Amino acid sequence: MAVPNIVELEKYVNQLKIRLGEVILKKVNFQKLYLESLKNSYVLKSPMIMFDNKKQSLDLLNSKLIDVMDNYLKKQRTNIDNIKNHYILKNPSVLYEKQKNQLLHDYERLELVDPFKILKRGFSITKKDDKIIKSINDVKVGDVLSLRLTDGEIMAKVEGR
Repeated sequence: MAVPNIVELEKYVNQLKIRLGEVILKKVNFQKLYLESLKNSYVLKSPMIMFDNKKQSLDLLNSKLIDVMDNYLKKQRTNIDNIKNHYILKNPSVLYEKQKNQLLHDYERLELVDPFKILKRGFSITKKDDKIIKSINDVKVGDVLSLRLTDGEIMAKVEGR
């Protein structure tokens, strides 16, 4: 009992041989089938078919590229024609007039706040020590003031308030 039975071991080894033979046979048969499929492959029988298929695909892609480029060029030509026919390009004076009116408007607004225009209306800029006088409280009797008028400047002395 301590030692295995030799007959059973021989049986077991024979079963392993049979199973191993079956596995090897299956593997060989599978490889034969694979080899047959490669041998019967249309690529190996007529390699020009694969070349022709690739050539056909290339021709199709080339046609699509040409169509896309033609459409793009047509679109760009249309854009250029639209720009050429744009109203402002045909009538640039419209743009000029608009800018001219805006400039005149800005000039009139500047004239309204021009200090020399204010002086022409009879006002003056009164200063004491080069500082503009804004209130009666900024001067005292005896101070010497500078009055800027339209056509020049005069000096005055405060004699009263």
